[in-house]
Amino acid sequence: MTLKKDVSLLEKFDKVYKSSGSKQKAIVGVARKLMTKIFAAIQKEKDYRINVRAVSAA
Repeated sequence: MTLKKDVSLLEKFDKVYKSSGSKQKAIVGVARKLMTKIFAAIQKEKDYRINVRAVSAA
């Protein structure tokens, strides 16, 4: 099974978590970034495309 992860969202989580030390703040930061990406896709009337990094799940 292969999972797809959005690299930019993972990097946002890591950046906020390292700077604040709070998982809740990191989750909110990722949610906001995802919301703006989806809003932009809706405004442009295009499909949301993930910055994909394939990860093999065990």
